Amino acid sequence: ATSFDSSLELATPKKEDAQVWTEAIRQAVYSPASEDNTKFHIVESEDEAMQDIAEEELAVKYGDMMRLYTHTAYDEKSDGGCLGTIKKPGYPPYFCVPPVGPKLAPELFEESTFTVVDPSWPRALPPSLEGLASFGTEVRYGDSVQLMDRQGRVWVQEGYYAAPRPREGLKPKQEILQIFRKTQRGSKMRMGDTVRYNENRIVLEATTAKSRKRRTIMNYKRGTSRLVGGYVNCQGYGKPMLFTLLKDSGLGSDYKCNLEIQIKHA
Repeated sequence: ATSFDSSLELATPKKEDAQVWTEAIRQAVYSPASEDNTKFHIVESEDEAMQDIAEEELAVKYGDMMRLYTHTAYDEKSDGGCLGTIKKPGYPPYFCVPPVGPKLAPELFEESTFTVVDPSWPRALPPSLEGLASFGTEVRYGDSVQLMDRQGRVWVQEGYYAAPRPREGLKPKQEILQIFRKTQRGSKMRMGDTVRYNENRIVLEATTAKSRKRRTIMNYKRGTSRLVGGYVNCQGYGKPMLFTLLKDSGLGSDYKCNLEIQIKHA
């Protein structure tokens, strides 16, 4: 086998263009199809300027808005996508993993964007979070956070399915908190290190404010389900899934990404 290392820098005038490029590269690198003949692997750049950008702008902070990119564990041929909700007629919404599939209308699915909330913040959040303690501080691996969607809904577990629900009427022990954990394979990340956007192989764990127990958030699907990608389970049932954290607001009008790519031909 032959191999070579190369560095690729992309600069786009608009955030939307950067997102298209980033998604295309992510599919090439991490989709199941890339494992057939050509191996792609993204490694950390040694470029000092890019390290400064990663430290200052790619750190996940309280008050940020993010999306959770993943692959379903139930269909290896499916493309990846961001976690969202499915709202079937006559049923409340539940978190699910795309794709929806041919047997359900695609308009039933809505991609979710989450605000990173500090669990110590007041339950009735003010319109602006900037005045709250810890706003803008970095999130660490092992910290408990609360991912709240654009409608102000938090995570709960109903039966076998995780679901977004309004906080009104919920008890704190019903609200699920999330913990970011980096898988160990090839990783130098440890508990206490800063969580960063665009890092791959992130595991989400579920806990509550009243419990020290942690359970891995899984991809769950019953055999009779018509949903190709399956649902989300916070009790440890189902199959493992890994996430990439995507910053929703972008990094400015000119977003640059620097990658070192190793390509090995079988």
